[in-house]
This record gives sequence, structure tokens and C-alpha cells, in this order.
Amino acid sequence: MRDDSTNFLVGLFIGLALGSMAALLAAPMSGRRLRRDVSREGRRLAHRTSETMEEIRDKGADVYEKAREVVG
Repeated sequence: MRDDSTNFLVGLFIGLALGSMAALLAAPMSGRRLRRDVSREGRRLAHRTSETMEEIRDKGADVYEKAREVVG
């Protein structure tokens, strides 16, 4: 069950990244502005991915602790 939700989140972030890049590349703008926008979107995606991975780690740690309490 958790693998499915993790796969969904990974797919969602990849889709968001690809969609953002496609929108930026399709928009008529100068090369300098395009590079700036792509760079900005890359930093945003990296930040969101980092936050999501941290949340997943925290939830995993919580589940691990609850399982230890039940077993031990």
C-alpha cells in the first residue's frame, strides 16, 4: 500500500516537472528569461521534493516506532 502512494507521489512530481518545463519551452520568451524561469522551477521542484521526502521519512519513522511498541 505504501509503495503505491510513494510511486504516485514520484509520478506526480515527475509529471509536474515535465509539464512545467513543457509550458516554459512552449511560451514565447527570450533565451535569458527562459533559462531563468527553468532554473527557478528547478529550484522549486527540488525544494518540494525535499519537503515531501522529509515527510515520508517522518511518517516511516512513526510507523516504525508504533510497530516496535506493538511487537516489543
